[in-house]
Amino acid sequence: MNKLRTSLATAGVAGVFAILAPTTASAAPNSLYSSQPGCISVNGSTYTRGNAACESTPGGNVAIARGDGATATANDGVGNRAFATGAGSSAYAGAGTGNVAVATNGSSAGAYAGDYNRAVANDNSEANASFGTRNTALSSDGSLAVASGGRQNYATARDGSTAFAEVGNHNTAIATNGSTATAAYGHNNTATASSTCTVSVIYVDNTTQRC
Repeated sequence: MNKLRTSLATAGVAGVFAILAPTTASAAPNSLYSSQPGCISVNGSTYTRGNAACESTPGGNVAIARGDGATATANDGVGNRAFATGAGSSAYAGAGTGNVAVATNGSSAGAYAGDYNRAVANDNSEANASFGTRNTALSSDGSLAVASGGRQNYATARDGSTAFAEVGNHNTAIATNGSTATAAYGHNNTATASSTCTVSVIYVDNTTQRC
C-alpha cells in the first residue's frame, strides 16, 4: 500500500493510469477504463472523461472519481486523497496533511482543515471529519456522521442514524437503527444510541451514556 501511495503522488496522470490500469479483460468493466464517466487528478494534472470532475493541487494530492456526476477534490495541503465512486458521489480532502475522504453510491465525504482526518460515507450518507487531527467519521445507509473540532474524535452512524463527536478530544458517538448520538463539548466522552433513541453527552468529561 505504501508503494502505491508513493507512486500515485509522484507518477503524474499518465503514470497513475498505468498503475491503475486493469491487467485482465475481466477487470476492465469495473475500472476507470470502462465507458462510464471518470477522472484522475494528481498534483494539479487532471484527466477527465464524461461528466465526472476531479481537482488537485501540487503536494502529493490525489483525487479520483468514477460515475455519473461524481466529484473528487484533493487540495491545499500535502498527501490528501479523495475518492468518489457512484453517481452523484462527492469527496473532498484538503486544507491539511494526510486527510482521506471516500464516498460511494451517492454519498458525500469531507476530510479537511486539519491533519490525518478520515471520512468514509456509503450508500446515500454524509461523513465529515474536520477541524482537528485524526478525527474519524464513518456513515452508511442514509446516515450522517460528524467528527470535528478536536483530536481523535470518532463518529459512526448507520441505518438512517446521526452521530456527532466534536468540540473536544477523544469523544466517541455511535448511532444505529435510526438513532441519534452526541458526544461533544468535553473530553473522553462516549454516547451510544440504538433502537430509535437519542442520547447526548455534553459539557462533561470522562462520561459514558447509552440508550
